[in-house]
Amino acid sequence: MQKFLDSPLGNLLRILGDLLTLNLLFIFLSLPVITIGANLSAMYAVLLKLIHGEQVFVFRTFFKNWKSNFLKATALWLIFLLLVFVASVDFRFALTFDDATKSVFIIVATILVIIGLTIMTLGIIQLSKYENTLKNYIKNSFLLAACAPGWLILAWAVWVVLILGIYLFIEYVLTYGFVLLMWGISAPAMATAYFVDKIFAKVENAQANN
Repeated sequence: MQKFLDSPLGNLLRILGDLLTLNLLFIFLSLPVITIGANLSAMYAVLLKLIHGEQVFVFRTFFKNWKSNFLKATALWLIFLLLVFVASVDFRFALTFDDATKSVFIIVATILVIIGLTIMTLGIIQLSKYENTLKNYIKNSFLLAACAPGWLILAWAVWVVLILGIYLFIEYVLTYGFVLLMWGISAPAMATAYFVDKIFAKVENAQANN
């Protein structure tokens, strides 16, 4: 039995089981909406261990991170929601214009969304790995983005592909929607964690060499 568990197939099944648990935890605990930031932080804490091949107890790791980072993660989540709200209002204003003013509003809205996504992606995952102040999490999010924008774009691309896939193949989603229920969030989040971890590694290696 142990031989099977240590085999590539056994390892794959174990990871799929962990991702299934994470997915269901995230969906259930995100019903209040306000908890989404803390849930993301806790999920990434587990995923970072998984991508490094570490032994991880999903429930213990998840809820330990959830409890310790709830306030900061919620603050980052609320900042993201505020930026998206302002961007959406800005975009609606843009639709009322037909001249160059329209482009200005659209550019401002786009910048706000990018800022929000940067904070939400890099800030939340920093919470899962490093101890810091909320201010430094936000500041470091932009510094990390500047260090390796390519990896950050790949992290975002994962979700873009998922959303486009759902939109383009909605008839299959309606039939096989259980797959999204089982791994639709945790699997792309694992890919995101992998790409963001590359950014962390790049910065840590640069600091070690200085």
